Amino acid sequence: EYTSRAEATSRTTDGRYPYAVFIAHHRAAAGSDARFLHAQLERALGEPCFLGGRGDGAAYAQACDESLASARALVLVQTAEVLTVPRVLLDCYQAVRRAIPVVPVRIEGGDYDFDVAHHFLEHLEEELPVRASAEALAELAEGTAALGVDVHAVQMALAASLPQLISCDFNSSGTDNQVNAALRDIVDRLKKQIHQKKKKTKDKRASATTEVAVEVDAVALAMDAAAAAQALEAAD
Repeated sequence: EYTSRAEATSRTTDGRYPYAVFIAHHRAAAGSDARFLHAQLERALGEPCFLGGRGDGAAYAQACDESLASARALVLVQTAEVLTVPRVLLDCYQAVRRAIPVVPVRIEGGDYDFDVAHHFLEHLEEELPVRASAEALAELAEGTAALGVDVHAVQMALAASLPQLISCDFNSSGTDNQVNAALRDIVDRLKKQIHQKKKKTKDKRASATTEVAVEVDAVALAMDAAAAAQALEAAD
């Protein structure tokens, strides 16, 4: 069962984000790996994470939108057909649009090909009906319309961003040492991305505060000048 943002917020009364990480994946190809990552990331981060790919329909779409809006990072579980899932494309697009860090995790044996994925994203409108179905393209178009954009906008945004990201490798069938090392790499990458986003947000706020202070000073100087001019006129 997925959890709505309202339900998550009721669990977090200390001001933290309801979800630390949003996990997007192909349910059929990476369901077990995604569930394992979900459990391990919650334990490592000490915060709830949202696991996508567990529902359909308008209510589920709303739960995804609200959960992603509150998340600090998105983990994209990379398998061969993950980018043919309309919901995954919409989640990745919203993360890019909202400047939410995306951390790709390539599943060993999942046949994710970076060149193929890049080509697919650059020709999304033509390739999605071929790789998935016409219904998938229609679902994506419906989702983009709800966001006030079109499929081409999603295509441009994802083709310009996702192929530039460096993936973490993960093999749940590896030795304990290999699995633990991969998990540490993923968690470290997440923490680094989240820290960088916090810093950028803090810098933007500081810059905005400085700009407001400068504007206030300018207004004060203008008022002082006006008062001085009035005093001179009164003296004359």
